[in-house]
Amino acid sequence: MTIHDAPSPNHSPRPPGCQIDTIVLHDTGAYGVLGTLAWFRSPASKVSSHYVIARDGRVYACVAEERKAWHAGASVLFGVPDLNAWSIGIELEDRLD
Repeated sequence: MTIHDAPSPNHSPRPPGCQIDTIVLHDTGAYGVLGTLAWFRSPASKVSSHYVIARDGRVYACVAEERKAWHAGASVLFGVPDLNAWSIGIELEDRLD
């Protein structure tokens, strides 16, 4: 499998000692892969994920896994805040009719 680089400027350091133990799946909605990648590349969006996966299997790496991508906003899961800090975000290309 080939992973294509599609770097986003929208990321920050993970907190010290942070353990990644969750994967969050999102969908690209009507934006598709190209629109999602363009949005992630814009500093104005303040949004990113670690990976975007196209329907045809292409994988785009947007943020290194050791960095915190900004995909879950101000979130809490299982009573733990800042889901972005301890998760990997993956965008799946939505079905476009």
